[in-house]
Amino acid sequence: MSPLSTRVNSGVIKSPAINANGQQTDDGVNSTSEWDAFGRLRKVKNRSTSALVVEYVYNGLNMQIGRHADPHHLDADGDVDSTDKWEWTIFDPRWRRDVHGRGRLRLPVVRGFDRRRR
Repeated sequence: MSPLSTRVNSGVIKSPAINANGQQTDDGVNSTSEWDAFGRLRKVKNRSTSALVVEYVYNGLNMQIGRHADPHHLDADGDVDSTDKWEWTIFDPRWRRDVHGRGRLRLPVVRGFDRRRR
């Protein structure tokens, strides 16, 4: 048995698929994965139904800034669609992840700019 093989309860051995960059594109059991040109995970789909399970977006600094997922399969369809909300990551001014959600949107101060002028 290969070290990358997955043993399923029924005793059937299924191997995952790996792309040329070494990223797993199919786990051989439940899901398939899509990667972008920069090596970032973009989408995970259900292997049997091709339904979207989770989708990620990134900023120009390669930081994951958004996640679109079905929260614990709360809706009846069990997939990600327009009824599921996006979760956005908040960063502080030093680009640290604000894990407590206490971040405030602060606009930069531009010296010499008068807001009252039109």
